[in-house]
Amino acid sequence: AKSDDAKSDDVKSDDAKSDDAKSDDAKSDDAKADDVKADDAKADDAKADDAKAEEAPAPEAPAAEAPTEAPAQGELVGMLVEFEDEESLMAGCAQVRDAGYSKWDAHTPYPVHGLDQAMGIKATILPWIVFCGGLTGVMAGLGLQLYTNGIELPFSLSHTLLDPFMPSGYPYVVSGKPVFSVQANIPVIFELTILLSAFGSFFGMWGLNLLPRFHHMVFLSERFRRATQDRFFISIEAGDPLFDRDRTTRLAAGLGGTHVEELVQEQEG
Repeated sequence: AKSDDAKSDDVKSDDAKSDDAKSDDAKSDDAKADDVKADDAKADDAKADDAKAEEAPAPEAPAAEAPTEAPAQGELVGMLVEFEDEESLMAGCAQVRDAGYSKWDAHTPYPVHGLDQAMGIKATILPWIVFCGGLTGVMAGLGLQLYTNGIELPFSLSHTLLDPFMPSGYPYVVSGKPVFSVQANIPVIFELTILLSAFGSFFGMWGLNLLPRFHHMVFLSERFRRATQDRFFISIEAGDPLFDRDRTTRLAAGLGGTHVEELVQEQEG
């Protein structure tokens, strides 16, 4: 009987140990679950931080500061804005164009494709000047040969003040051919057309560009020397109808350039 009781006690002890082991396993599982939840919470926090970082706007490039130093004594002749690349120059030109300024220009170390559209430059009238020069050459060559070959004018200049300055032509007949024919006079017409077209192109270009010009306001800036190297500039003349010192300074500072400079012509004496 005692042996059976001892065995029964051993069985109870084993059951108790088994229950304790199960309890320890349950606690271990709960601890693991808590660790998993903590890891999930950390992952959610990290994702939230990444989302906030993505939603945060990228920092804007600092705008050029308006000139703070005291300007030199003299007449304000314009404003100069410096840029480091052609993309920012194009954007600045579009802003100046939309603001309505007319007396301004862009300066680049090399040709920039699309700059004329960004500046709103209209088509040049130079081709019309060349056309008018060529047409003048045609009419002058035709009229000169028509008169010098002795064709009678439809009106008489004799006994007038112009009579001494309008000698009559000399009719030169060759093999019974007409005194005047267009085919025989084409060479002179052609030469005068080319000559006056070239004059119109050359002098017309100089006139439209206001040349010759031995000095320009941008030469007052030492920084403008880099316009032929690696910098881009926008210059606004003070003679523009919309030019106002404060208004134009605010506009220039907001163009996205790296430097704004007032161009002052020092007074002599």
